[in-house]
Amino acid sequence: MQSFKSWATRALRSHKLVGPSRRVWTDHGSTRWVNNAEGLQGALDYVMYGQ
Repeated sequence: MQSFKSWATRALRSHKLVGPSRRVWTDHGSTRWVNNAEGLQGALDYVMYGQ
């Protein structure tokens, strides 16, 4: 997760979508496991439509 956040933050800053001193992420993050197709669909629905 930390590696993803680092790369994503660099990309946001390089495209001038986030200022150089702005905090982008909260601490930690969700670490729920997706164990089956139904769980994956639920996670996708949340990311795409539930936020």
